[in-house]
Amino acid sequence: MRALSSAQLAGREPLPDPLPGGARLFGDQVAALAPAAREVAEVAAVESDLAVILRATSGRAALAEAEASGLLQATGTAVRFRHPLIRAAILEQVTPARRREIHATVAELTEGDRRAWHRAAAQLGPSEPVAEALTKAATQAAARGGYGDAAAALARAADLTPGPSPGRPASRTPPTRPGWAGCPARRSPTSPRRASRPRPRR
Repeated sequence: MRALSSAQLAGREPLPDPLPGGARLFGDQVAALAPAAREVAEVAAVESDLAVILRATSGRAALAEAEASGLLQATGTAVRFRHPLIRAAILEQVTPARRREIHATVAELTEGDRRAWHRAAAQLGPSEPVAEALTKAATQAAARGGYGDAAAALARAADLTPGPSPGRPASRTPPTRPGWAGCPARRSPTSPRRASRPRPRR
């Protein structure tokens, strides 16, 4: 737990994503996965929706192989890991380029807030369309009372907003509401979610 700050331990700041310690506990099991099963695990690490995972991978045979490893299980309409640190171990072994590739694939298979978050996670460099979609997701999250999610979405949208250039005015910073910054998101922006943003999981 030394990798966590005092603010994270007290719940004032969101936990890092992935959580520390996953590779030490489950790294060998993750590394032993066959390619098809590993693909399922990698997609499930960023998106829990079973239908999306099946479409983004080799399908049910690969899912069955991944389940046989004991690391994850399909339950109802979602895929869950046996332990949160298994997901962390998977993400620690995925390169940044591969993670962006996964998010880009999943973005094409999702809609609304989830699509906005996956597009943002796949994006390299500024993109006004992606930033605008994430700003809209922030507004919708705030309307549901998810102020931590809204603050995280606005922060990521600001990162993706292009700066001023000749002939182009500076983009306006999306408005925030009092208290948003003090409400840490429950999960990180790249965690699998089935609502609002793709984050994240237990």
